[in-house]
Amino acid sequence: MAERFIAMRSSSKTAIKWCARFAFLAVLAGCKTGVYPDPNDPNDVGKLSPAIVRINLRQASDFLNDRMARGEVTDEEYKTLIAKRADELLPYLDLSQVTDQNAWEYAELFITGRKWDKAKELLLQATKNPVNDDRRVNDNLRLARVLCEMGDVTEGIKKARSTFNVGDIDAAPILPAVLFEIVPAGLGKGNNPELAALLIDAAHQHMRVKVDVKNEAGKAFIQAKDLLLRKAFGKATTIYQRAGEYEKAADAIKQLEEFELSQTPT
Repeated sequence: MAERFIAMRSSSKTAIKWCARFAFLAVLAGCKTGVYPDPNDPNDVGKLSPAIVRINLRQASDFLNDRMARGEVTDEEYKTLIAKRADELLPYLDLSQVTDQNAWEYAELFITGRKWDKAKELLLQATKNPVNDDRRVNDNLRLARVLCEMGDVTEGIKKARSTFNVGDIDAAPILPAVLFEIVPAGLGKGNNPELAALLIDAAHQHMRVKVDVKNEAGKAFIQAKDLLLRKAFGKATTIYQRAGEYEKAADAIKQLEEFELSQTPT
């Protein structure tokens, strides 16, 4: 911080911050409040549905996001703590009710808990007979991320690309998943140039997405579209440059410039 504080004020502020941190760590660890059942005690909660687990995780996420806004938790601490919370709840998840149609709901929870093997098993089940293209795209993108997390980046890239044949309306999830989940999970595992190529191709998929600009979701998509594309091309350029693929990096920059020119009113 730019400001300087006298020793007493600084010590007091530090002590308050640590007390706050210990307090919410205790909450996330499952301490009893006298109101809510202890999720660590199966005699209290028994088996849990995916909906109940999601509610618990959402509450923990909201709690941690508030602390992040206050500067009490880093992004990495958030990821570790939310995974820990999921890990506490997953043993009580009722897996007897898993079907091909709802397997994705269970898989999401195991992804949050970083239980990649189980998440992969459930997503393989979910992608067998998807009820529509929306589910096919989303579940294959999740599976691609999980495969990359497990080190099978080549297969993860294939799974991501398998969604590229979807119609214009259902292509919206592709680039965000590739940019924010699949590529970060796969970097540094021997396939960086291929991940950069995936990013560029996913960006082109994003360009063709059609949305209803009259509703809020459509308006939000349009507002974020240019920024997301710039991030994708920028990330691909950086990956290529670090891999020594300078010609491909230059081509990525050229493609971004061409896109931006196409958006300029004539």
